[in-house]
Amino acid sequence: TEVTLRNATLARRHAAEAAKAGAADIRLALLEVQIEALWGDAARIRQALRTAAQRFPGNAKLHAEIGHFLFSQRRAEIDPLAMSALLRAEQTGARDAKTALALASLQSMGGATTDAIRNASWVMVQTALPIESRAAAAAIAGECYAQSGKPAEAVRHLKMAIQWMPGAEEHALALARVHRANREY
Repeated sequence: TEVTLRNATLARRHAAEAAKAGAADIRLALLEVQIEALWGDAARIRQALRTAAQRFPGNAKLHAEIGHFLFSQRRAEIDPLAMSALLRAEQTGARDAKTALALASLQSMGGATTDAIRNASWVMVQTALPIESRAAAAAIAGECYAQSGKPAEAVRHLKMAIQWMPGAEEHALALARVHRANREY
């Protein structure tokens, strides 16, 4: 509750009490990462991630939750840590759309376009997913294809994103950028 309320001091105190009581719960590992993220110290977040990885090496759900929390912070200095947690989740067996989409987004921002396209493409073909998720994945793939110098694929994916989410202005703007870069006015 204190993390949700963004009260890092009380959250840290309650976490310390839980640790003293001998709690070996995965929620405590998640809580440690969340508290350090609230404090904003990337080195301490990194240490909390190492501790979680050592204590719960095969827990895909924990690492996915940590990655999603860090990704939701939308902070450039934390994004690489979010990507590492999401990659650990993927390596330990997490294969869900939310994780793949967050990972694709982070990989795209980090320049790992081939990996971003792979994850986004997987989300795009999951027909049971909400169309918004599939459209976001198509847009990520389209922008990655544009970065990779494949404008035809970029246009195809961005048009797909627009078709799935006609009201999403950012997809149309991305398509316009691809056309402008290729002098296709």
